[in-house]
Amino acid sequence: MVWSKHFGRIEGGEILSPSDLCSRCRAAFGEQAAAETPHVRLHDLPTLLEWEAEFHGLKRGKAPGADGISHDIIAGLGQNVPQGSYSLALKTAVTGAEPLRWRGGLVTALYKGKGSLSDVGAFRSTLVSEVLAKRYHSWVRKRLEPWLASVAHSMQQGPIGHHSTPEMSLMVRTVQMHMRERGVPLGCLFVDISAAFYSVLREFLLPAQADVGALLALCGKLGFSTDTTRDVISALASQDEPCLNQVWQRRVADVLSHTWFQVTGSTNCVATRRGSRPGDPLADLLFGIVMAQALTDIQKFFEAEGFSLQISRAGVLPDVRVADSAMPIAGAWQDDCVFFITASSCDLLVPRCRAAIRQIHAAFAVRGLELNYKPSKTELLLCPVGVGSRAVKSQIYRQPPFCVAVLPDHGPCLGIRVAPEYRHLGTAVEWSGSLAPAIEQAIEGAAALIKPLRKHVFGNRDAPLAVRVMLFRSLVLAKALYATGSWAGLTKGESLQWQAGITRLLRALVPYKEIREDPKISLFWLLRTLKLPAPSVMLRLERLRLLSQILGKDTIPLRQILESAAGSKRCWLTDVVSDLQWLRETASAAGWSFPLKADFTEDLEQAFLILQQQGRLFGSLVRRAWRHSGTHVSQGDIWHSERQQDEMKVCPVCQSSFKGMRGLRSHFALKHRIFPEVHSLLYTAELHTGLSGRPARIVVDTGSGDFWLKPEVAVEHYHGKTHVSVLPLTDNATGHALMQEYQIHYGLGTVIALPVVEEHICIEALCVKYLELMLAVKIMGVEQLSVFD
Repeated sequence: MVWSKHFGRIEGGEILSPSDLCSRCRAAFGEQAAAETPHVRLHDLPTLLEWEAEFHGLKRGKAPGADGISHDIIAGLGQNVPQGSYSLALKTAVTGAEPLRWRGGLVTALYKGKGSLSDVGAFRSTLVSEVLAKRYHSWVRKRLEPWLASVAHSMQQGPIGHHSTPEMSLMVRTVQMHMRERGVPLGCLFVDISAAFYSVLREFLLPAQADVGALLALCGKLGFSTDTTRDVISALASQDEPCLNQVWQRRVADVLSHTWFQVTGSTNCVATRRGSRPGDPLADLLFGIVMAQALTDIQKFFEAEGFSLQISRAGVLPDVRVADSAMPIAGAWQDDCVFFITASSCDLLVPRCRAAIRQIHAAFAVRGLELNYKPSKTELLLCPVGVGSRAVKSQIYRQPPFCVAVLPDHGPCLGIRVAPEYRHLGTAVEWSGSLAPAIEQAIEGAAALIKPLRKHVFGNRDAPLAVRVMLFRSLVLAKALYATGSWAGLTKGESLQWQAGITRLLRALVPYKEIREDPKISLFWLLRTLKLPAPSVMLRLERLRLLSQILGKDTIPLRQILESAAGSKRCWLTDVVSDLQWLRETASAAGWSFPLKADFTEDLEQAFLILQQQGRLFGSLVRRAWRHSGTHVSQGDIWHSERQQDEMKVCPVCQSSFKGMRGLRSHFALKHRIFPEVHSLLYTAELHTGLSGRPARIVVDTGSGDFWLKPEVAVEHYHGKTHVSVLPLTDNATGHALMQEYQIHYGLGTVIALPVVEEHICIEALCVKYLELMLAVKIMGVEQLSVFD
């Protein structure tokens, strides 16, 4: 009874006896039979071949439903079951009324893996229905997929397209780095919905056929306030009608009505009123349609408020034309969503995020969906760049946890935690775009799988090495390489971190005795012995495998985002072109046939089109390259750290020479009062200014100023001499005063140096945190020159 009350409360259920449930449904079926039945076309009915196809490939070992018939019994009877049950399926499709047994099933409580075992909230329910019910709903799902495809958001994945989560991760990383390259402050709102599939309101699927009285009663039972109920009814009235004929509208309405479940071991049933019944083949599709409606409403708000930006496309990937398009406002995989919120300046980023969160909260609330605002659930990732970014970062990341207060239209005030990183779809996303947290998470997750099996399986000398390597690849490497195909532009530190982590995992295949005898076993020896590719080659192959998936599916929105980020420091397409060159060289050395010519980089559009047309050959080459790289490991595939402590370093201020970075850092602190501990860096450049034409040395100390936009520099000529002058901005578009500029006076000219944040990487030992600046001078009407390298 405890489970019946708990799960029934989530789905708006009512506990009934089986006889009462049958009486209620019998009365409803009588009213439905008396109503006028729409004309059913032959195209809307399942054929015998379609019905038989639904029974192909049933997985064995599945739990049976209330009838006690499992997949093993169905498979043992062969074609007798589909042929014998076809008349029942045909009658159900003609009348539009399913049997009562097909509308429910047995529910079992499953532990989520966290929380107290005495807390019912730490368990979720799983529905096990009858085989015939699942096969019929599977056929209905295939017929309803075009409906979802017509209303789905451009980056909504999961129920349609069969996109993978690495593609979603690639989209998030590309948008994040593209906005950093453009100098646009970005906020990524990661949304987690509580009991999403169980709590969605079914009335939004067919708003015209919704019973308003029953909906009002359901809202009162769920504890909705009067204002929330009014918003639900208003949103339902403004919802567009589905593009379905009367026959399919009747079927969808019948699937959603008079649903029930029975907890295993209980004698009573629970009649449910909301939710898409997780465990049923139609669950994710019906939820995806409601999710598409919510994303559409949110996109209209973003477009009206000017939150979305224009992105440029180069037309390199197939089916992508050269044009400008709006950046997607969100990406969703099932119920895992991320929303992209942009602002023109850093001081507007938090207010814009607050306004967007209010709208997102309302769009889900009117559909019965409640966001989970607990830590590590619904969180905000802010990526400030440009003017005022230092002040914003010091406010939100130096004093964690920082919360953005949001007051929704109804209900109490909400607090959205601003996190420096977020785990999305199994991979970590960091606010600065660094891949270090994702690498650490991948290695730690794989290492956790090794611990219980290391001594008796992986390090067991009696087990054949080939068997141990096979288990290692399928269990450990598969976990470590998950979503690594979306990584691009790894810095030297990130590359070495990845290689060191893989080396630590590979050492698990070496028996303990050999490790004790030689604790510094080289990576090259491990790879040659185990016949595995180098860590750098693993990343290449994962990117090529992801490219094969993208080219083999209808992923035009994702391709547009990838092209918009072309040329950035972490450009995924740049690494892919390099990987294709490597794959061609590998195929040439092995004597394989490769579809691309040696000069394919001169026409990338044609090259990607060829790979799309020959997708099967391209995929087989990637698989063969894995085996070939494992047997032909070279020292060039292994990254090596360079020792630079003993090199002579020159002070850019006084031109004094010092041995190693430690000597240079000491000189900065003692002579010039520049301390790396406060994140200071020196940048210098030669610029010819003034009437004399002699060079002036610009020295910028990043520890004493804020980050600035590129200045406007005017160049004039007097009697053959060059004169540079600058009109610095004193305030921004909103009237806020800007930080002081760096001025160097030389002759009659003045040069103003304004540093700009480009990307957070570590430059040798000068920086404690990852930091790099670039200083640029824009000459009006002439060209743009890069002053600092």
